[in-house]
Amino acid sequence: TTGRLLVNSEDGGFSTNPIIKGNTFERIDISSELFVFSFNYYPCTLLFESNTFNSVSTKFGGFGGKITLTSTESNIAPELTFESCLFIENKQTTQGGAFCSHKNHNDKNIILNFISCTFKDNKAIGNGGALYIDCSHTITIESCDFIANKAGDGQGAAIFIDSDSDEMENSHSAIIKKCTFKDHSNYEADKKDGYSIRSRSYSLEITDSVIEFGNTDTSISGLLTESSTNSLIIQRCKFIK
Repeated sequence: TTGRLLVNSEDGGFSTNPIIKGNTFERIDISSELFVFSFNYYPCTLLFESNTFNSVSTKFGGFGGKITLTSTESNIAPELTFESCLFIENKQTTQGGAFCSHKNHNDKNIILNFISCTFKDNKAIGNGGALYIDCSHTITIESCDFIANKAGDGQGAAIFIDSDSDEMENSHSAIIKKCTFKDHSNYEADKKDGYSIRSRSYSLEITDSVIEFGNTDTSISGLLTESSTNSLIIQRCKFIK
């Protein structure tokens, strides 16, 4: 297909919280977002549960989309959750090999959760081999496995969390817990630049997680936090090879 896959009418919008469960999205290459959902109430939540995303490519990178609010309380952030989903061999010419959320998606006004998901062999020519996230609210990544994802210049081969320092707020935080990161590398096989995780978030907390490399001949580095990070907690983590 060349257009959006999942769209609901903006005339009224959802009045209940939808669940997208047990589907496969495969061999998709489109020139827009993959989904656009409209809600007429708040707070609104959207759950993708037990879905598989395989060989997906979009104009904006990864399985990205918009959630719009018809309510006058449009400043209330919607919440998007992926639970028990598989992201496999997705490839982007932009950012966010498996999933991308930035200003074009909800103007950064979104709360994101990834729970018990697997990201394997995803690639992005830009930043974020698996995830590229730039939003103004909390990002939670819990009990997820990241395996052999690749990014341009190795910048966030698993996760790249971006931010605009001029718009930085205390609410902009990233929480990564009980996750594994294994064998991440640069998009270009002959380069070893970059990091598995790169973060510009105001607050970053990584707990009970593992960053591991089996082959140091092709591996990049583990973690980079930039000067925009005001609060950093790394606790009970393992760094192997």
